[in-house]
Amino acid sequence: MSVLNDLKERGYSDSTLPDQPVSVIGCMALDGNIVVSRAPDGSVLSRAEDLVWNMKPYCPKSISVFNFESWAVSRQDSHTQLIIREMQAIQLVRLHYYPKPRKVTSVGFTALRKAAEFAERNRISLEELFNGISSQEMLITSLSKISSKGVLRGFYDLFLELYRLRLFHPQFSLAPSDFGFVERVGSLAGTYAEYAGSFEQTKLIPSRIYAQLISGFDDELTFFNSHSPQLTEFYIRKSQDPLFGSSCPKRAKKSVLWANAIANCKLKVLCNRFDLKNISELNGYLNSISVIAKHWIHIFTGMRDNEVRTLPANTLTSMRVADQVVTLIKGYTSKTAGANNVETYWISAPVVAKAINAAKAIGRVAAIRNGWDDSDLSCYPLFPIFTKGDRDSATYIYSTAPLQGKAQGPRINNLILRIPNIKITEGDVVELERFDGFRDWRSNPSIEIGKPWPINSHQYRRSLAVYSARSGMVSLGALANQYKHLAETMASYYRSDQIFAVNFLASEDQQALIRELEYERRVASLANYETEVINSSGRLWGGEGNRIQVARDRGRPLIITTDREITARKFDKGEMIWKEGPLGGCTNLNSCDRIGFISIFACLDCKYSVLDDNKSIKKIRYGISNLQQSRAMFPATSPFYKQLSLELDTVFSQVGRAGFGHEIEDLK
Repeated sequence: MSVLNDLKERGYSDSTLPDQPVSVIGCMALDGNIVVSRAPDGSVLSRAEDLVWNMKPYCPKSISVFNFESWAVSRQDSHTQLIIREMQAIQLVRLHYYPKPRKVTSVGFTALRKAAEFAERNRISLEELFNGISSQEMLITSLSKISSKGVLRGFYDLFLELYRLRLFHPQFSLAPSDFGFVERVGSLAGTYAEYAGSFEQTKLIPSRIYAQLISGFDDELTFFNSHSPQLTEFYIRKSQDPLFGSSCPKRAKKSVLWANAIANCKLKVLCNRFDLKNISELNGYLNSISVIAKHWIHIFTGMRDNEVRTLPANTLTSMRVADQVVTLIKGYTSKTAGANNVETYWISAPVVAKAINAAKAIGRVAAIRNGWDDSDLSCYPLFPIFTKGDRDSATYIYSTAPLQGKAQGPRINNLILRIPNIKITEGDVVELERFDGFRDWRSNPSIEIGKPWPINSHQYRRSLAVYSARSGMVSLGALANQYKHLAETMASYYRSDQIFAVNFLASEDQQALIRELEYERRVASLANYETEVINSSGRLWGGEGNRIQVARDRGRPLIITTDREITARKFDKGEMIWKEGPLGGCTNLNSCDRIGFISIFACLDCKYSVLDDNKSIKKIRYGISNLQQSRAMFPATSPFYKQLSLELDTVFSQVGRAGFGHEIEDLK
């Protein structure tokens, strides 16, 4: 329909037009005899089954050609053939089922070829790439390492077009069904204001700066909440007397001047701390606290910008699960395909209440100033606009008050100047390079030593995922315990295999956060594997460790220790894992059923263990010492003494067979 309409409008005769498919088709139902292009004399140039579609007669520059096999590495492979059929079906649908007339030259091919290359390399189909959760995560990871704006924008334009086609034709499965996935690709391409200026994966906030932000925001919110009743009183009196708190001496006889007004309302300490000299500066201060409250909620939930902006004033709630009370944030998400403002919940920590209390106090002041009805908090926004403006220009979800705007970048940039020690240091850059070595941090114009860290709201989401997954690698300062509590709670209740999660996770967006947490856990696992195994200079032993060491000794090292790309892919797919065991590393994908409370030496003969000649020996020596102390508590004739002696003999024997008997000889 769409290409045909354009060609007819441009005067092409019916004899030169391609065929019109009778229905939206999938790759398995592709009619290979459909004519996709004809020469000016009416002869057939290309059919749907051809590996090359010659579209030159319909192109003003006569250059359009779709080559469906030149990208492939293994052209005769059955899996590659499937991808080719999928590409042909996709191009046919794009040509003929676009909702309005389009030129052949507008049907791009580069991004589809790159998607096909990715699918072939990872042994998945295009349908799996568009709709499989794990496949989407792999693609997002890959795209985040690309700095080219054009390439990322090409992927986004393709996925957005296919998503829209699927909305019109639900039976067309060779397209994304989740707009959240399309939006994530778009965010990498810099298509949203929230990500303007960045065409890479969202920046990770360095842990030192992250801790300073949390500490600084905490201090600001605590101080504000201690003065919020007095502020409410001030604005009530201001609403009753417009001249109350005036800075004009000429009005002294008519009302209470600024100095006396803040003294009467017990706001002198607050105004002195922030050097507030008039009502305009006090209004600005309340706006700054509103921004802090919003960012605090981001920090302790991982919510997106619009999800926080649209929270109701009665957002804070809780529920009891078994013997634990869980703090919940209720609100709305628009990340569900085909729907807007779907009710949902987020897990948080009790500390989030201080931000919500502050925002509610500011919302109460906004209602006083503007005459809004905040009697029903479920119908009143948590973040209303503070100064009444043109209602037609405001975004409304609530009938009671307009929401704050999205453009708050200058506010937060000015605000962070109040937070101490927030400027970037050499150590911060080194940490970024350690966490994400694929990016050239030192050439990034927004990352400059001595300048404040460039904050945007989505950074908290990624930082939450990273630091939750890698919580053993960094310290978050004074709030480390609270943050750890949040991470544990979220991991527990956001886990995909929980029965509770079926009803609790109301949106795909929340499930995406869990996938981000899982992804970062795998990234951390890979980093530890590189350090402990790939880059290890000592001798490895144990079940898996011995397999790796023997291959090294023979001069034929295993590919998982030499090809980082293959190893990283295995970690991404969950085919490999590295976790800490009692004596060393463990590569068991499943939970361990061998380690007991009495003995930790089951790792010695476990096929999944990776031990080394340094740390593992130290742990073994410590374990032997504990066993010997336990044995000394019983007489030599006791069965307990004999059992512990047997365990000790077994340990000495196993360590000796591994070639490290001399390391523990003195303990016999």
